Amino acid sequence: MKAFGSFRVDPVKRRLWRDDEVVPLTPKAFDTLLVLVSRAGQVVEKDEILKAVWPDTFVEEATLAQNVSTLRRALGDTSDTPTFIATVPRRGYRFVATVSEVSDPDGADQQPIQTSARSPGLRPGLVVSAVISGALLLGLIAGAIRSTREGVPERVLPLVFGIDAPGEDRFSASGGFMAVSPDGRYVAFVASDPRGVDRLWLRSVDSMAARILPGTEGAFQPFWSPDSRLIAFFAGGKLKKVPVVSGPVQTICETPLGSIPLAGTWNDRDDIIFSNARRGIVRVAAAGGVAAPLVSKDAADDAIAWPQFLPDGRHFLYLLDSARADRMGIYVGTLDSEERIRVAAVRSSAMYSTTGHLLFVKGSTLVAQPFDVRTLKVTGAPLPIAEQVMFNAGTARGTFSISRTGLLAYRTSAESELVWFDRAGRSLGRIGSRARYLRFAVSPDNMHIAAARLDPQTGVSHIWLIDAESGGERRLTFDGAWELQPIWSRDGSRVAFSSNRSGRWEIFEKAPSGDGAERLLLSASASVSPEDWSPDGRLLFQQSNLKSHGDFWLATPPSDRDAVALPYLESDEGNGRISPDGRWIAYRGYESGWFIYVRPLDSSGARWPISDLVSQWSEPRWRADGKELFYLSADLSLMSVDILGDRPFRAGPARLLFHTAAAPPSGASGQAFDIAPDGLRVLIKTPASPAPITVVFDWPALAESRR
Repeated sequence: MKAFGSFRVDPVKRRLWRDDEVVPLTPKAFDTLLVLVSRAGQVVEKDEILKAVWPDTFVEEATLAQNVSTLRRALGDTSDTPTFIATVPRRGYRFVATVSEVSDPDGADQQPIQTSARSPGLRPGLVVSAVISGALLLGLIAGAIRSTREGVPERVLPLVFGIDAPGEDRFSASGGFMAVSPDGRYVAFVASDPRGVDRLWLRSVDSMAARILPGTEGAFQPFWSPDSRLIAFFAGGKLKKVPVVSGPVQTICETPLGSIPLAGTWNDRDDIIFSNARRGIVRVAAAGGVAAPLVSKDAADDAIAWPQFLPDGRHFLYLLDSARADRMGIYVGTLDSEERIRVAAVRSSAMYSTTGHLLFVKGSTLVAQPFDVRTLKVTGAPLPIAEQVMFNAGTARGTFSISRTGLLAYRTSAESELVWFDRAGRSLGRIGSRARYLRFAVSPDNMHIAAARLDPQTGVSHIWLIDAESGGERRLTFDGAWELQPIWSRDGSRVAFSSNRSGRWEIFEKAPSGDGAERLLLSASASVSPEDWSPDGRLLFQQSNLKSHGDFWLATPPSDRDAVALPYLESDEGNGRISPDGRWIAYRGYESGWFIYVRPLDSSGARWPISDLVSQWSEPRWRADGKELFYLSADLSLMSVDILGDRPFRAGPARLLFHTAAAPPSGASGQAFDIAPDGLRVLIKTPASPAPITVVFDWPALAESRR
């Protein structure tokens, strides 16, 4: 095994490791890395690399350049100031880092990838190349994984490769942005172009390139027909479908009003069911019609989400997310009866595998637990499959998908950095460590940053404090549960945050000095999360479904007895921020698209749209004097709006400050930016490592290799 920097390359297992974490790579990118590392310090001509990596195929130099670019992203390297791979103009590449031989800590378990009896001459390193050629596809993969040589134990390893976002597009940050076809041949995913327009893409596992499916603008939450010929998706308030090969996009139905739809699923009888957190699960014919209620909520504070059909097409899995521990869990429902059975006290989306397992996320680890579809019972202990899988703690959605053939695709939570920028977009330097940041907030005195970031060991997030100038950092909260959504009190004396330590989300607070215990600030019968403080000390929080009037509520801690619902539309408003004078609230709302609005805080007066179309996760922020409002546009540009008056409210036109390279915000990835109180600096969360889609052929072999 060879090592350089914090990386190790295992040519037998075909793995690249950064410390203790596997870095996903496409097969050809890995082969390119092997060639360069084996000739470290030497100039390797382009022709030499092309012949070594593509021995029987004509490939243009642009393909090699793309592979080197993929490698550089995976290594955190750049072509301008290379740490690992330097370009030698008109010749080739040189691996410039020092490479050493190290022993494999798991060396006793290493076995080469086995070749199929049908292809005795195939070298282990070329198994994936054969897959990419498409000649043998899944038959070869199955043979390559399961066959054994005489005298070699049947301990085998799955084939793994990564899918990068296409071209200049970026993957959607939504937890439901991808879906694997039931036959295991395709991965469908949503990606945003540089203007912020989401479209549906299709990548065949035997191809190096993905293609756009025309007419899918605005797509989200894709899922497949059982024959793998059609992809359903949501867009523009409708459920639609599009053929994989060719054909127009067709509308299946209008989606119910009141909340955005969540995951859908399609059975062999051409029934489609999908969920709406507030209304439950609805049913519609794949040929088209009107969505009719199927599973309704029993309590206002429940949320029902993430349905998935079981093999019989009659039963289906779904998550009942409840503040009551005796209700929360994965359930099985039935199309033709009101029967429902809780099968696991787990808060995660789940999928059934034909291997007889339920796959779900525990912490941030994807696990598989044996499940009997006849008795509808789980048995045995969950087996870990993959760590650091992206997980939305708010909606309990795990970012993974499986096929009937053993193909698994998932996405890990990407590492990020908090970087200061001035108003012109010039970088002023990184603050704090590279980590998996979710949400963060700059203190009113501009001295500290409170940040929720994932613990790589436990998979849950905790609150940290970072010095806004020196970057010094210390952990503020220490409970073992999730701790999210830090916000500062107006005087900076307290940090409020949400935690699910009691089984439902409650709001706690702690002094930023770290002195004293964490104090329960607000608890209610349903889960609550903090948004902001008003100048008079009232807490703005979200408690959807409290009385079905909307999302935003105001209360004076420590009780929600005097909670007042803000009279907004019953929709998916979010990211509320109160103006410094306490008169206005800026928020993100939906009406034929997402926009930033301003309303009076304590009355049902008119609202003012102050943005063009934005993304679902755009975030408004006030300057400390109330004279300017900031938000992110759909293409992740930082926008500014001058507040010209408040009697009546008047706002100037939005103007572009600069285009950011922020990590796209979502419920799974967290926020993208915050503003210093004086408005002169902006703190932006930028990607520090690539987060491709990791594709695993024969995931049960991966689980077995991790025993």
